[in-house]
Amino acid sequence: MRISIKGLGISGLYLYERLRQGGFNVSGFDIKRPDFYIPCAYATNLYLMKPFMSKIGVDFEEYVFHHAESIILAGERGMSVEFRSAGLVTFDRNRLQMDLMGGIAMKNDQDADIVVDATGISRYYLGRDPGDITYYTKEYLTDRSSHDDFYFLFLERGNGYLWEFPLDKGHFHVGVGSRVYDDLHRIDQQERIKITGRKIRMKPLFESARRGNIVGIGEAVGTVSPLTGEGILPSIESAELLYDLISHGSDPDEVIRSYTKKLRDRFSSYYQLSEFVERVQAGNLLRPSNLRYAGPISREMKHFGIDFSLVKAVRSLI
Repeated sequence: MRISIKGLGISGLYLYERLRQGGFNVSGFDIKRPDFYIPCAYATNLYLMKPFMSKIGVDFEEYVFHHAESIILAGERGMSVEFRSAGLVTFDRNRLQMDLMGGIAMKNDQDADIVVDATGISRYYLGRDPGDITYYTKEYLTDRSSHDDFYFLFLERGNGYLWEFPLDKGHFHVGVGSRVYDDLHRIDQQERIKITGRKIRMKPLFESARRGNIVGIGEAVGTVSPLTGEGILPSIESAELLYDLISHGSDPDEVIRSYTKKLRDRFSSYYQLSEFVERVQAGNLLRPSNLRYAGPISREMKHFGIDFSLVKAVRSLI
């Protein structure tokens, strides 16, 4: 099979390297300029990220900026609760992607057997989905922050959250993501060295993960946690799912069909988490019926790298 990867963000680069090192006929293409500053908070779970990076010969520890010790989750009504880290780190995503990009000779292959849409929020090759849900984000690179470690301030009615994440050499990412555009002004008084921003997909689009021989990975198909907004690790997991099927298959159509099913199975909790967020936004946070979301919420927070306790969080709310 000939595989063409369109979009060389974190998931596209990972898949490219997996296929290249596996001896497959793979090409990559991206229109971003080399010095593009990636609008992303650069946070992920060290313990889950390291094994994936080792599959492509990368020592992930070399790119880590900051190891979290504690994480504060706060609410606008004064609620605040502190959790220990379970692997949460920030890392130099720009350098990692530049290093992975270095050996790629760009080729916009139009006749591949499988075309992988890894273009993120744009879904350039898959096309728009009428059920899409996106949030606005704005982020500053700064050397000033109110907190030394990870801090999340959840906005009223579950509209999004404000974050402060430590990087290296006294730098921080301070940002806000919300479905309400005016919330972006909440960080306007923050000193900044650099400003970035974009929309972020907050709903799974697994039902529209393919179009003919085009199949999506990463944010193009909604592998962004509806709860935390984290998309780095889940996007790489989606790329690994596709790689595994390509490496064991010979029929492109069957590979894509099997992949879309496995994608829905692996990230089935995203449907539940998306539903939970919608209930919170409708003013139904403290409802007994929300107990059915307890398991997915706890698992998602721990997957992100937070030693999370739902009981502890609920007590602080009450």
